[in-house]
Amino acid sequence: MKIAIVGAGISGLTTAYYLQESGVDVTIFEKDKVGGKANSVRIGEFLFEEGVNGFLDNSPETLELCEKIGITPIKANQNSKIRYIFDDKLYKLPSSPKEFLLGNILPFSAKIRMFREFFIPANPQIDESVESFTNRRLGEFFTHRFMKPMTAGIYGSTPSNLSINAAFPKIATLEKEYGGLFKGMMKKKKGGNPSGELTSFEYGISQMIDKLAQNLNIINQEISSLEELKGYDKIILSTPAYEASKIVSSNYPTLANYLNKIEYTPIAIVGFSGDIEPVSFGILTTNLRTLGILMDKYIFPNRGGIRAMVGGLR
Repeated sequence: MKIAIVGAGISGLTTAYYLQESGVDVTIFEKDKVGGKANSVRIGEFLFEEGVNGFLDNSPETLELCEKIGITPIKANQNSKIRYIFDDKLYKLPSSPKEFLLGNILPFSAKIRMFREFFIPANPQIDESVESFTNRRLGEFFTHRFMKPMTAGIYGSTPSNLSINAAFPKIATLEKEYGGLFKGMMKKKKGGNPSGELTSFEYGISQMIDKLAQNLNIINQEISSLEELKGYDKIILSTPAYEASKIVSSNYPTLANYLNKIEYTPIAIVGFSGDIEPVSFGILTTNLRTLGILMDKYIFPNRGGIRAMVGGLR
């Protein structure tokens, strides 16, 4: 069997790696650079990531893949656990329930409103926005101070534009299965933080990309239609939806129309050198056009730079 994969981002490369490992004849077509947004750029003594700066190590499949391709992940240092939110001023995110109760991240009235969540009856809708969900269960101030920065940092979006089921399915499930967030966390004996530690590689995410790509058949060619791939038994499109839409438009116009409706969030990454305080993982913001600042130089070796994320749906 011959398979063509269009797109040599990390998803296309990983798919190709496993298919080739199982004996399939695979060819990857890529019009731009291998790795896509998972790319490390070195400028002088500084190393910057164009996209992600790592992954959480809570997926055994990712760690197994690293072992297979012969690359050793490294964990972020303790600075990665120090995080801030900028609203009217800088607030340190609490790292424990005690810090949350005694700290100033929320005013007393907002804390009281938040703890009322335990007594709010479940009202599980088929779906609702993140804003609607957290306003209903935890209060509007919580949505402003926590969810605005969080949705900006993770998705470059806003609470009103995101589905709670799609963006935070585990949180939505707590209400559906246990009747509330606190009730669910008590029964599961877990807090609301994601499990796993931030992990990357000594010289950036491109180390993984280079290892994945080194034994794959990659052709630097733009694919504009499915007709160009007639000689293949199967075709995998590992591209953004708007690119896939162009490729399938002649053969599947209805599918192309649906793909073209999927929205993407424009974000620019600005890398700069120098020191900035406080030393931490980074700072998220509630309202600024700067979504956040990632202090890569403080959490991984050999970085030397700091990145600001600008834009998003704000």
